[in-house]
Amino acid sequence: MESGIDLREPFGVLGVMERFNDDEEDVGAVWKRCMARHDQIEALSVDERYHGVSYRTGREWDYLAGMVVNDHAQVREGLVLHHVPAGRWAVFQTTIDGMNETFRYAYEQWFPASPYERGLAKPVLDVYVPGTDASGMRVWLYIPL
Repeated sequence: MESGIDLREPFGVLGVMERFNDDEEDVGAVWKRCMARHDQIEALSVDERYHGVSYRTGREWDYLAGMVVNDHAQVREGLVLHHVPAGRWAVFQTTIDGMNETFRYAYEQWFPASPYERGLAKPVLDVYVPGTDASGMRVWLYIPL
């Protein structure tokens, strides 16, 4: 399991968003809605990768599935543009099938052994690289510091 630290400049993600409570974790429906709008989103994207943006709002959390776009992208009805601030993230490479195990490793082993603390003001990011089958698709998990 590869890990590292990455500094990122601010960027915008355009896509579809849904709010979940702590008992819900299935973001598959959000990705299906995103893929239904794929052509509209991809036409504005500046990167081929897909981004999941997850941030807490109390006991609930919002999840945005989309692509990186120019900060001045036109937002069509039913889409959301979320601005991710600049910052530092711990990055873990995994696959879709290994995401839960990777999150568990990050929170239970990596953070306690590192000099870093989990940043709560920025979202957690999952970045998907297209070109492989769904279950083996490479994913980079970005956990804010």
